[in-house]
Amino acid sequence: HSDVVWKRFLAACDYFFEQKAEAMKQQNEEEAKNLEAKRAILEKLKAFDESLETSEAENALRSIISEWNTIGFVPFKEKDKLNKAFKSELDKQFNRLNIKNKSARLSAYETSLKGGNSTKLYSEREKLVRTYDRIKTEKQTLQNNIGFLSISSKQGNTFIKEMERKIKKLDEDMELIIAKIELIDKNI
Repeated sequence: HSDVVWKRFLAACDYFFEQKAEAMKQQNEEEAKNLEAKRAILEKLKAFDESLETSEAENALRSIISEWNTIGFVPFKEKDKLNKAFKSELDKQFNRLNIKNKSARLSAYETSLKGGNSTKLYSEREKLVRTYDRIKTEKQTLQNNIGFLSISSKQGNTFIKEMERKIKKLDEDMELIIAKIELIDKNI
């Protein structure tokens, strides 16, 4: 009986791994297509028409962002590099249009929220709340630490200024998170 069971087990394993390989092949092909589509959008963004009016350009950028967000997964190795390049190009365009960074990020975020189901929106909201709490704690720690430092030395003064700069950045991040939470609340 053991030979029969062993052969049946091996056949099942072979079948499983063949099916897995086929599924991975299809997934890799789809990710490669998505990668090419995102690269095409990135090139479209790089060749963005700079003669457009600000409102037209902003709408066109929103359309590009929406198109970017509708494309599925890309190969994991390429994901971060591609997203960084896209964000960099978007920032260039928003800076050229003289749209504030916070406004640009909120615009991109609002576009990405459209079409999301309520479960996804609730989980995103919870994630933002946790991030807000973490940043708030970090800010309180920095403010507490500033109270212990003395500015009698030049190096101490420089360190305090650096901490104050970090606190200001954390305040900006907290404002952006609150704005994102408000956007989610409007879309729920």
